[in-house]
Amino acid sequence: MIDDDEDDRLLFGHAIKAINPTIHSYEADDFLTAIEWLNVQLKLPDVIFLDLNIPPMNGFDCMQIIHENNDWARIPIIIYSTSGYCLDIEKAQTLGAKGYLKKPNDYGQVYTKLEKIIKHEYLADISFLIA
Repeated sequence: MIDDDEDDRLLFGHAIKAINPTIHSYEADDFLTAIEWLNVQLKLPDVIFLDLNIPPMNGFDCMQIIHENNDWARIPIIIYSTSGYCLDIEKAQTLGAKGYLKKPNDYGQVYTKLEKIIKHEYLADISFLIA
């Protein structure tokens, strides 16, 4: 999970642990920290949840960097953003995001939406926009 909003990271992390305590998650507050972490991992993550608005670069730029790296390009990316703007959703899909999840407003919604993703074994049968 790459997101500069601490509250969003906390809700996300709590929901993941409540859904399945055996899932190991890592949260970064910016893309540079996430890159440093990815560079030293022996086992890469199964999925990356990526916010669009993370200074100093945006999520679209981050996606391009991830896809340019041969080791990271296979990691599915789900955009996790407050934006529900159609052009953002279309651009994410064009750039290769596996899904787009508009950030829910409360913990219950975060839990429900993440549970759907996890129960489908990391994106196997979900639609692009996770409503």
